[in-house]
Amino acid sequence: MDFISALLKSKNEWKSSNVLFLGEKEILAALDEHENIIAVGKARACISSSGILAAEDWEMNEEKQSIEVLYLIPADVKPGDRCRISEIESSALPLPPDYHVGQIVCQDNVFTISSKTGKPSISGSYAVIDEQLSSAAHTYYTRGIAVNVLERYYYEFLAERHQLYLREERAKQKRRERQKQARQAKEKFDMKLMQETDKDFAMGIDAHLSELQYQNHVCTKTGYIFREGHQRVGLMHYCILWDNLPFLNFIYVIETHRNKGIASKAMKAWEEEMKKQGYSMVLLSTQVNEEAQHLYRKLGYIECGALLLNNTPLEQPMEMFMRKVL
Repeated sequence: MDFISALLKSKNEWKSSNVLFLGEKEILAALDEHENIIAVGKARACISSSGILAAEDWEMNEEKQSIEVLYLIPADVKPGDRCRISEIESSALPLPPDYHVGQIVCQDNVFTISSKTGKPSISGSYAVIDEQLSSAAHTYYTRGIAVNVLERYYYEFLAERHQLYLREERAKQKRRERQKQARQAKEKFDMKLMQETDKDFAMGIDAHLSELQYQNHVCTKTGYIFREGHQRVGLMHYCILWDNLPFLNFIYVIETHRNKGIASKAMKAWEEEMKKQGYSMVLLSTQVNEEAQHLYRKLGYIECGALLLNNTPLEQPMEMFMRKVL
């Protein structure tokens, strides 16, 4: 009990150094990402002439000898939890008598225990080792277990279950990767020229866009639809002033997809396209009370004029014009 308590008390120090010492003695132990610990300890056992291994308190006449055991210590056990520590000690997993552990490490939540004597390595997650070896431990403590049977538990049954675990983990990883790729594909921004099939979407958003105007944007390739995956999430369209100045008429992102940088990506893509087409500057406008001006300023647009429509059929707040040199 003192051994496990001392081990638990030094857990934080151990996590930072990956080496555990109790006093001056290095302890063979490892912990997984969940902070479950498997540690190697010593116990007294009996081995009969017929090869039966039993716990020290089992009624056998054979001489007692020291064997190594594995302590499986769950992450939630505290140093002062004497009842649980006692349970851990009384259910420690006996190792084959001639195993002699040389090292125990944990990587990707898989514990690997290697032998000094050339015996096969023992590998498994905390849960798999507990699940596969608990029945062997129960037999060892209640009526004794044949050494060759104990070896089969470690070298065959546990090894087979570990391979199944690895296959399951690989399958889970593949599923996670597919799900991640699906999310990325769904969220991937794309901007394509307006097509006839986009008409209902575009005209449903831009109330000022007539069917004739829409057809004109399609024909002149001056309108774009934004998509994330296969879903339409916004649009923009523009015109050319004085045959040499692109003017952004309209840009819109549907409310459920805002604050994801879509408008910024669309603006930058449009500017790049205008630059490729040989234009050296672009122009846009926004009402002075609209939030969009803050985005435009961040993208490098500067004010270059305003339009007042007071006492006209198109009366509205002042329209501010902004330009950007490409």
